[in-house]
Amino acid sequence: MTHILSRAVPTHTIRRPARAIYWICLLLICSAYTQGGLVKALDFPAAVAEMRHFGLAPAAPLALATIVGELAASS
Repeated sequence: MTHILSRAVPTHTIRRPARAIYWICLLLICSAYTQGGLVKALDFPAAVAEMRHFGLAPAAPLALATIVGELAASS
């Protein structure tokens, strides 16, 4: 499976230093989703409280869906 960015900028046309920066930037983008999903998964009651804070119901299933979505988005 190819990602949208990898199709938009073929890495074989980029020089090595630029290619490294490209992959570091992709890692930084994904790290926000990875960190968010892991923090919510490790402190599930806080994730449920966050859903309730924003007035979302049912809070627990939505917190679980958010965790799955964030971890899936980071891969």
